[in-house]
Amino acid sequence: MAFVSAARVALHNVLHLHGQVRLLRLTYRKVRLHGVCISHVRCLASTKKGPSIGNSLHDAMTCNLDKMTPDQSPTSMEPSGISHVEETEADSTNSMPSADVSHALNRRFGMENLDHLHQEQTSSDGTDSDSDDEIKSSWTFEEENKSVELSNADLDRTNLKQISQHVVEPQYHLAAYVSESETLSQLVRLGVDLTQLQRVKGAADMIIKLDFETQVKPYLLFLHDIGVTDSHLGNYISKNPKIFNEDLEDLRVRINYLESKKFSKESIARIVSKAYVFLLMPVKTVDAKLGYLQQEYRLTGNEVRAVITRLPKLATWNLQKLKDNRFYIKEFLGFSDAELKQMLVKYPKLFLTNKHDLGRKFDYLYNTMEMSHNTLVEWPQVFRCRLHIIKQRHQFLLSVDRAQYDPTKENYVSLHALVTGYDLAFCENVAKASVIQYNNFLKSI
Repeated sequence: MAFVSAARVALHNVLHLHGQVRLLRLTYRKVRLHGVCISHVRCLASTKKGPSIGNSLHDAMTCNLDKMTPDQSPTSMEPSGISHVEETEADSTNSMPSADVSHALNRRFGMENLDHLHQEQTSSDGTDSDSDDEIKSSWTFEEENKSVELSNADLDRTNLKQISQHVVEPQYHLAAYVSESETLSQLVRLGVDLTQLQRVKGAADMIIKLDFETQVKPYLLFLHDIGVTDSHLGNYISKNPKIFNEDLEDLRVRINYLESKKFSKESIARIVSKAYVFLLMPVKTVDAKLGYLQQEYRLTGNEVRAVITRLPKLATWNLQKLKDNRFYIKEFLGFSDAELKQMLVKYPKLFLTNKHDLGRKFDYLYNTMEMSHNTLVEWPQVFRCRLHIIKQRHQFLLSVDRAQYDPTKENYVSLHALVTGYDLAFCENVAKASVIQYNNFLKSI
């Protein structure tokens, strides 16, 4: 049965290919025949012979088709009684209306939907049959009842115009210029990753034009003075090469602002090292974000400094996203202002999490695992854990009757113990089962 099925499939494919070949042959014949008609009609128009276009076309086609032999193609035949005329610009302007020609050809050969006809004429011995004396082929199409005739030169110009609209920028790697550029060679010695640097738009063209002694070295000394260590200097330049576009005085003003807010030198060094674009931000923008955090979450000065030092990216994050996350956590998840403050101080990264991910995890923790808001506030890091890990371990604890999340009862399982650690540690310390049993359970769900 399998052999018969395979044979049927093979036969079906052969028949399908045979049909496609027949369709291609028919289309090829129409294209070649249509090319003969265009050539003959243009000759008739240029010599202005014959009582009518339709009769001349019919006579020319009948005469040539009757004389063709199997070894001759329609496009290689010379029309009987008609000599080819080399077309000039003056002749082309005085030619017959192309709309009439197009309709005559469409009525005779049913080619109404052909927009472009590309002809490849070859003689019977395999050489090109086109000569310098023959008329060049043309393409005719109708648009809004107006006939437009495009010559080969016009098509070439059209194609070049289309190509020019998609200019491809030159691609290169800065590594090829290290041996020629002192700036690049010095940056490589500092540990700068040129591949990562090039990912910043415009950084490659900018960095290769800089003079190391006058335009790069002062910035490196400035970063070193504010506490960026030598081991982090290369990584900092790799991720923030646009610092060389900033004025040194502006950079010093931004550092002075942090000092005026009583940030310690260690905190300033951490903020600059972790939040790479911090030095690119105007003082006004930074002050607005710090003021928002202090007012909305009712933080003290020390708490603001602690939160920013713990997560410097919070100062560079989009302010509107911070507002949206706070609104979602408060209004949709039901946390109070005091609980929001506790979670911000304990785990500020929570407020950079996608709010839809927060909603899915909260729904499972609160509605399925029946955890209270107070329990979630105690360890907000659970919102950064993967949801499928939470589900798998909770379901396994249910299967071994150890899913107990009430701290006032025996066998209490904390959120930290639930989602942290490897599977082996989770099975031995929390589930009190073997890892083989846990793996078998995962295969069953």
